[in-house]
Amino acid sequence: FLLEIDMANNFHQFTKSGEKSREIFHRPSGVTGRTIHGIRSRPPFLLAPSPYLYSMPADNQFTFLSKSSFINGMQCARYLWLQYYAPEKAGKEPLSGETRFRKGREVGAMAREYLPGGKDASTDPYDPSASIEKTRALIDSGANLIYEAAFEYRGLFASVDILVRKGPRWHAYEVKSGTSVKEHYLADAAFQYHVLQGAGLPLSKFFILHIDNRYTRHGPVEPTALFRREPVLKRVRLMQADIGKAADRLREMLSSDTMPDTDIGPHCSSPHPCPFTGFCWSHIPY
Repeated sequence: FLLEIDMANNFHQFTKSGEKSREIFHRPSGVTGRTIHGIRSRPPFLLAPSPYLYSMPADNQFTFLSKSSFINGMQCARYLWLQYYAPEKAGKEPLSGETRFRKGREVGAMAREYLPGGKDASTDPYDPSASIEKTRALIDSGANLIYEAAFEYRGLFASVDILVRKGPRWHAYEVKSGTSVKEHYLADAAFQYHVLQGAGLPLSKFFILHIDNRYTRHGPVEPTALFRREPVLKRVRLMQADIGKAADRLREMLSSDTMPDTDIGPHCSSPHPCPFTGFCWSHIPY
């Protein structure tokens, strides 16, 4: 596929034959820039609207990092590079990954019962640009509780599981299926805080909402007893300088079509199994 930005300020996707198939993103009003043709599209997990796109030369590559792609890049630079340039090298998603994703969806749904009555800012099918606009509209309309609120800052895209208005400020909740606050949970939260603060959202508290392992079920699940809320704002603030530097480093890495020379090691399976293990370990005899 190719992408084109036309003079009406819209993104369009083209098939290989050149036929225009659909509009993808709309350029925000007031943003200027020249028409760019023949830009190679990227997988959806890397795409997010950004004013930084429009000032880039036509022959430059551009990158937008979501939270998941950022975390993958922090685990291993080659992992992210392969997702970006050679996704066909990935093997079948490990069973643990499928289970983790399904469990995360289930826990996320229960978390909405912990804080019920919110407005959903996500879209179906998911469109980061539309979700950002929907979030902005919900905030402007006075919504006090928003699920999957989406924001963009300097080419970084993040959606927060639950956002609660508290007077002139907001409380953010990152929902996790684990039973404690793990280091990579803090990295998730630090990335989100970086984006939300950069986008101009005033946050006064940030919580990780995880499963309370002291909970014993008797009958239907009680969401208010199932979850434990832990404040992490002080910790994620201390990580902000590192988040910005890491994002710059990953964008620079993705601007090159040369695969990073990263050795195999424990990071291939921690904190999550890498789908490119078969490719990177192919030189190891079994």
